[in-house]
Amino acid sequence: MVTVRAAGAVEPGSVALVLLAGGVGKRMGAPIPKQYIPLRGQPIATFSLETMSKMPEFGEVVVVCNPDYKDVFEAATCKLPITFALPGDERQDSVFNGLQAVSDKAALVAIHDSARPLVTPEGTVPPLPHVCGRHRPIRADNPRPNAAVEIEGQGSPHARHHGV
Repeated sequence: MVTVRAAGAVEPGSVALVLLAGGVGKRMGAPIPKQYIPLRGQPIATFSLETMSKMPEFGEVVVVCNPDYKDVFEAATCKLPITFALPGDERQDSVFNGLQAVSDKAALVAIHDSARPLVTPEGTVPPLPHVCGRHRPIRADNPRPNAAVEIEGQGSPHARHHGV
């Protein structure tokens, strides 16, 4: 059962984060999986971990990753307990493994792809209270999750965004 405070917010510490970081990034063609490529001096996967672990709704983190990359998450700034689970052959297998590692204390589970670093508290928290009592999955996405950028001429500072 989900506990909701009077203001409609999810009870602090009642959400578990399952962070999917087990992909190999074949399509990217990089020497390492894309979630571990440095962005502004830190691995991409750590951005969402650090952002979401600061949100009071989250009480635990399950990182689904290859054991070779555990140190990336252990070195990240995260004050929540972190549990590790092994990735599966497919994304759905990784999700299943992550869910199996969530503690019984969690009332809700948020599943996030670690290769998507632009998560914000504003884009994550507001949808959570709306799921209470519904028992069905929801998505908390960036309003423009798939956008193509068209650059007008080489070196031009002008860009147009197109929803895809």
